[in-house]
Amino acid sequence: MSSKFRHLIASAFCAMAALFAAPAQATLVVGSWDPPFGAPFAELGWRGEAVFYVADDCKTVDGVRIVVINCSPSKMKVQSAHVELYNINDPSPQPTKQVLDFTGDMWLLAAHFDSAGVIDGISAVTNPFLMEKGLISEAKVGGNDVYFSLAFEFLSGGTTAHLGYAVSQAGIIQGWNNGADYPAAVTLQIIELPEPASIALVLGALGAAGFATRRRRG
Repeated sequence: MSSKFRHLIASAFCAMAALFAAPAQATLVVGSWDPPFGAPFAELGWRGEAVFYVADDCKTVDGVRIVVINCSPSKMKVQSAHVELYNINDPSPQPTKQVLDFTGDMWLLAAHFDSAGVIDGISAVTNPFLMEKGLISEAKVGGNDVYFSLAFEFLSGGTTAHLGYAVSQAGIIQGWNNGADYPAAVTLQIIELPEPASIALVLGALGAAGFATRRRRG
């Protein structure tokens, strides 16, 4: 290994060490699930993932922080949310038939914190006027079209995800279910984000190392 390459590697490691040593400024909460839906969709599975962003100054200890009232929407929001519909009896390794993308259509209502200030619950809901239409046969009721909405609710036992639906006949909504009868446990993964200044430090260090290497080659 040349001395130039060793210098570049050493610089990269120093930059990464600075990144991981930096204090966190925000938290990403990742929820994932993969249950069968149940009646009236006997063959329907709905795996999915949602990512929520909560800035540190929105956090509270042993309580609930509500968007707008206690924290601005820009500091506590839904980053992404999607559901993959598939036939639970399909043996193929990737049976996804339709993806419902709720990103941009969900409202983060509140985040719940435990006594240590760690996020352990999320409340969020899809804009009720922007529901996603099921396009596959497993997502229909009696041959009628179905429109889906997504919601998360913090309960004493953790966060649950609900895929609510509305049945449409001849373009008219005939029935509605808010998903409360079909709860699915959601695993919350907490990911700490470093402050922006630390990210800039890493990029700057790597850039400087690359520039120095190019100068030596010149």
